[in-house]
Amino acid sequence: MNRLLTACAFAAAIILLALGISNGVVDRDAGETMLIVLPILAVTSLASGGCRRAACGVRS
Repeated sequence: MNRLLTACAFAAAIILLALGISNGVVDRDAGETMLIVLPILAVTSLASGGCRRAACGVRS
């Protein structure tokens, strides 16, 4: 999946989560935690180059 499609998927997930919280479908505490976690996951998965540390199995 290219970056634009991945970014759109994360954006849609965050928007749908916010709508779920406001309508009471998603528990408020769990939803607020996910609203913190989802952008962090988006940034780490969209970061260019990925993980380049030796601990990730990539040798430089």
